[in-house]
Amino acid sequence: MDKKIVSNHSTFNPKPFMGFYIHIPFCEKRCNYCDFNTSAGMAHVMGEYVDSLKKEIKILRRRYADQFRIGSIYFGGGTPNMLSTDMVKSLVECAYSSFNVCGDAEITCECNPNALQKNYLTNLRSNGVNRLSIGMQSANKHVLTLLGRLHSFSESMDAVLHAKQSGFDNINMDIIYGIPNQSLQDFQNTLQKARDLDVQHLSLYSLSVHAATPIAAMIADGRIPAVDDDIAADMYEWADCYLRQSGFSQYEISNWSKTDRTTSYKSIHNLSTWRHQPYMGIGAGAHSYDGVRRWENIPQILDYIDSVQVDSVEKIIPHQAIINYRYLSNEEQVGEAMMMGLRLTDEGVNLENVAAAYAIDVHEVYGEKIQKLVEKGLLEVFKRNGQTVIRLTQKGRILGNLVFMEFI
Repeated sequence: MDKKIVSNHSTFNPKPFMGFYIHIPFCEKRCNYCDFNTSAGMAHVMGEYVDSLKKEIKILRRRYADQFRIGSIYFGGGTPNMLSTDMVKSLVECAYSSFNVCGDAEITCECNPNALQKNYLTNLRSNGVNRLSIGMQSANKHVLTLLGRLHSFSESMDAVLHAKQSGFDNINMDIIYGIPNQSLQDFQNTLQKARDLDVQHLSLYSLSVHAATPIAAMIADGRIPAVDDDIAADMYEWADCYLRQSGFSQYEISNWSKTDRTTSYKSIHNLSTWRHQPYMGIGAGAHSYDGVRRWENIPQILDYIDSVQVDSVEKIIPHQAIINYRYLSNEEQVGEAMMMGLRLTDEGVNLENVAAAYAIDVHEVYGEKIQKLVEKGLLEVFKRNGQTVIRLTQKGRILGNLVFMEFI
């Protein structure tokens, strides 16, 4: 199962690329900002849940194994490292036995830093996982406390050290910025310490305050100030400059990676999503897109476990855990392709490729909007290999949501 990551999928295979996302919704404790589909206190059903994940993979095999090859597998959460390494191994093996998985497939596991021991990581690596995404979030104690995180920065340092000792050479760190009471200096300190850990990839996410989360309640009753968008923008601009000077290249609004002589450390799994390629979401609340249809699974863990055991009586819908199954119109497909492609800060959107893929006149449909965004300094238009490409400007990266709204 030990596969080394390479920069791209060079082996010829006529089947289209598809990513696998496996959702692990278990947590020791929900963080104060979390709006994801996660639950605390449900670890006692993890075994049943893993069996249900394998059941869903096998059901989807009947529909999609002959159509797609798997280029990436991503364990997200929640806290995937709550699973035993034997559970992870069984899921990876199920994917390999059910689908045509590329020999150089990227297999990522999200991990929380606390209690991430070398023995666990060594077993994880030997069981096929070749990329880690560690939720550092901050190096500052008061920020971690506000976020409700259970780890310290020293545990993040230990996690990276143990990962390297276990053979991982493709490590991402997640960092959150724009947090109430977080100063620019706090954030700079965090990013400098993350840089010093010598990882290959950094993901920086601006805090989103969701209703019904503890942080939203703290802001509402005045215990902490609201998010300051101006300070968050200053953090983002400083980070981009600092990371470029530190050997990272930005390739997506929230993501920076290194590149060495043989390997690009851009996330293959996330790139496929932003390029509007199909993906299968396995597990409670997971979302899927097969190229023409979207659907999601029931979010409740126990309902998912019960429902996925039953094959659907309908020929179209694979199993009973699926909800909100629908076909996308061509207009919706184009809008998604434009919106997601614009997240790619260097690659951008090739307008000729979009026109060919969806049989539309891009300039007729979007010409005025593109021109308006160019005039506002949010988009730039240029030629690459003789074809027209649009991408966000530096200002557009900060105000990305204003740009995306024009295409949906």
